[in-house]
Amino acid sequence: MPAAAFDPVAKNRIWKEFCDRETATIKLNTHFSVSDPSKLDVFPEKPNNMVPELSLDQAEMDEANDKLRELCTVRDAFKPPQEKYDLPMTSSQEIGWATRMLMPRNPMFHKPRNSCDITRYADAYYADKGVTPFTQVGPKFADPNQGL
Repeated sequence: MPAAAFDPVAKNRIWKEFCDRETATIKLNTHFSVSDPSKLDVFPEKPNNMVPELSLDQAEMDEANDKLRELCTVRDAFKPPQEKYDLPMTSSQEIGWATRMLMPRNPMFHKPRNSCDITRYADAYYADKGVTPFTQVGPKFADPNQGL
């Protein structure tokens, strides 16, 4: 019989019988054992796992805090890394670390973006309304039967 001849109830019944046959043959193995425990992989602790056993007195804590403030100051926070450090701190910083312009900018080839009255109006409109003046309001396509 072709598949189109089955109604949805018959298809559902066929699927249920198929699922019942599949679940009847499934056997879940709940017994797990290792034949040789000495061959079992043992994972080490994480390298950053630390159990602090050292207790510092107040003088040592103050000394450590002073050293930390000396090394981590905010005075260079807004400088780029090339100005803060002599060498890159990570290997991914090595690419592009020493970037500088090879030649001064030639005004013949440098064309900065200038704005005209229309673009200044569009920018002000967008800042005020949140949409551009070119945004269409309403349906994008006119309904030919609308005027009838």
